[in-house]
Amino acid sequence: MATACTPGPLGIDLLSDAATDEQIGDGITGPGAGFGLPGPIGLQSPGKAPGKGGGTSTKEINIVGGGFDWDPPISETEEIAKLNGNLWSPGTKDFVAVVNSVKSSAVVAGDFGGFLGAIVTSAPGSIKRINLITHANPDIIAFSGKIVSTATVNRDVRMDINANGSTMVSLDVQSIKAIAAPGVFFQLPSNPKKFFVKDIRDKFASDATVVLYACHSGLLTSFIQDIADFFKTTVVGFTTDIAFCPPTQSDPKKFNRSGMQLGIGSCASKVQDFRTLISDPRAVTRSPTP
Repeated sequence: MATACTPGPLGIDLLSDAATDEQIGDGITGPGAGFGLPGPIGLQSPGKAPGKGGGTSTKEINIVGGGFDWDPPISETEEIAKLNGNLWSPGTKDFVAVVNSVKSSAVVAGDFGGFLGAIVTSAPGSIKRINLITHANPDIIAFSGKIVSTATVNRDVRMDINANGSTMVSLDVQSIKAIAAPGVFFQLPSNPKKFFVKDIRDKFASDATVVLYACHSGLLTSFIQDIADFFKTTVVGFTTDIAFCPPTQSDPKKFNRSGMQLGIGSCASKVQDFRTLISDPRAVTRSPTP
């Protein structure tokens, strides 16, 4: 599904000697219905030694695809019926619920620009791990789309992807190559600062990891490698579907998301803490090329 969102063209800084970067995008999304951002994103007191791998205290960031919901909208009673009829698919509220189940908070990013915005607004060297929960195909990671509520035979999720020259909607090989091209930068809304690819990479600790909790995110290992080389971090994906496991629905009029868990392949393998799934044999790990 091609997105209707068209972030602006790439910004080219011909005077910059920096190692290339990103383009004008939508930056960080606002909160959606029923969930929100846990205060300012990425604000942290600077460490004693700024820079990648320096003395900055490190943190874990949970980022979720912020633009997935039922289309046309459905009631919670109807959503429970979808779940019981094997026609249910997770949306942004469910991504957030997974993070909340481990007593943590989520950053909501409605596009690739928002994902990068959550990174560049962090302190240098401060990101130890990013957990990204969203929808994906083997060669595309999406941050928005729709869950087709009119589907009656199979579950149907449509993803917004880059189209018509846009590169800040979804994460794919073309988008990261465009951002990493010499002289390319991106800007956040209401912020004149130009961010280059070096600015993204400098926010990670030297041993940082990005984990992609998204279906089929490890099927194409070359794509995992491309992402690792772009961020200069270890990247983990999964060769099998990510299973979202809602709790038992006891109220027929209210969809219960509290305690949402993840599994690999099916809910038979669900775990209390989704972050431990990186030890599953179906996880694929790639390190950046030296």
